Amino acid sequence: MTNYIKKITKTDLKKGILTLSHSKLELLRKYRGEEIWLEIGNDYDSKPYMLNDDNDNNLRFSGLKKWYEDRNIKIGTKIRILFDEKELYQNLHVIHLELV
Repeated sequence: MTNYIKKITKTDLKKGILTLSHSKLELLRKYRGEEIWLEIGNDYDSKPYMLNDDNDNNLRFSGLKKWYEDRNIKIGTKIRILFDEKELYQNLHVIHLELV
């Protein structure tokens, strides 16, 4: 299982995105452009998110503004990202997000 700690940036909060480094999450690169579930505290969000490539050697999810607000996440908050290529939910891959 891939395990990565990410600090939320000002840009992440302002744009409601989660930017992930290709170098830290190399395993995810082959899934860019596909929908992936985000699992947060044993609950799957109401819809899968698109894993995009932002052309800066990063991957990103968009549409997280409400998620950040609901959890009172601030700049510098650490989030653990866990990914196991074998884990599927409704035939889509799953990324687990945990507050550190």
